[in-house]
Amino acid sequence: MDALIRSGFGISMLTLALPAAAQTPSHVYRMNDATDVNSGTSLTTHGGSFGGGLYSFGANQGLSVDNVLASNSTYSIEMYFTLDFCGGYRRTIEYKNRTSDAGTYVLSCADTFFPAGSGQPMPSSTFMHYVVTRNGLTDAFQSYVNGVASIGFSDVGGMSEFTGPNDIMHFFLDDLAVGGEVSSGQVDYIRLYDDVLTQNQVLTRYLDRGNDLGGGGGTVTPEPVSMVLLGSGLAGVAAARRRRKAASQS
Repeated sequence: MDALIRSGFGISMLTLALPAAAQTPSHVYRMNDATDVNSGTSLTTHGGSFGGGLYSFGANQGLSVDNVLASNSTYSIEMYFTLDFCGGYRRTIEYKNRTSDAGTYVLSCADTFFPAGSGQPMPSSTFMHYVVTRNGLTDAFQSYVNGVASIGFSDVGGMSEFTGPNDIMHFFLDDLAVGGEVSSGQVDYIRLYDDVLTQNQVLTRYLDRGNDLGGGGGTVTPEPVSMVLLGSGLAGVAAARRRRKAASQS
């Protein structure tokens, strides 16, 4: 198994008490095809192809799905994916039916929610375990990279609410307001939840990331929790940066 956590902030050893039971995903897409393991709405593909248990996509190819959220403002999304390029803005999740430039990206090889800020490193050509959560009662948005808290902010403006028709969500497809901020890549699975995963639940899933079915009882034996290495100083989130683009950028 690959190293658990790599962080530029340094490494410290922590002992964590993980919950005995974890939230069960309402929709599981294993990328053998577009279907939901839980017999829900299938994914819509926009180019790309399935093969070897992966969905491979080119630049501005990707996936979408609607009519799957119990609430457009309270949810968790779990993904295991890699991008071929991480320089500049590279869209991962789009929330507004491709009408808004705000949303989730990899920017300069770091997890980013524009315009809120950047967080943990996300290198190219490396499969990353990625989770975003939103609490509709508190408007709290939180992302995690490889089990580590990355970006957290109060989303009172609803930038991370899915407000398109039927609460449609897009993956790896950029908005049409400022297009072209995309990368080719591959995704192993996507899981959707109707509730907010806790940090301990996210860590459990990271340790069990080889089990593409999710929902507990994985096929990969997690390392003892007392040996999990977590980066120190992880609560800090990179300061929000103003976007700069050349006038010629599409």
